[in-house]
Amino acid sequence: MSTEYDPYYDNEMLDQSQATPQQEEDGKSGPKFVGIKFCPECNNMLYPREDKESRVLMYSCRNCEHREVAANPCIYVNKLVHEIDELTQIVTDIVHDPTLPKTEEHPCPMCHKSKAVFFQAQTKKAEEEMRLYYVCSHCKHRWTE
Repeated sequence: MSTEYDPYYDNEMLDQSQATPQQEEDGKSGPKFVGIKFCPECNNMLYPREDKESRVLMYSCRNCEHREVAANPCIYVNKLVHEIDELTQIVTDIVHDPTLPKTEEHPCPMCHKSKAVFFQAQTKKAEEEMRLYYVCSHCKHRWTE
């Protein structure tokens, strides 16, 4: 059964359970996963196509004549995740902080001097694992062990 687009019957043609993307659970809006739609007649994959006459996004089957209106204009999600290196966030002037502990037991991997300040990170990763960050008092190099 082929379904032709009629703007008056949009609500009848939409399958809200399949076509709407899941939303982020952490409060951020936007699609998380769009998914793949399948033809209810022949079980082949439905492909996104534009109905040029009515300028509407449709899903159509390449095997049979089935077509349906897309419930959401999003057909693909490309998530870019940018993780900032924790070491680059450390300000090197931290070596002058008198409240931070100092150590001479962990030599700097760059200049091999033995004086450094150290501290534990205040990040989400710190909850998972305890990681100490070091800053050399001589050359200001930052490292972790």
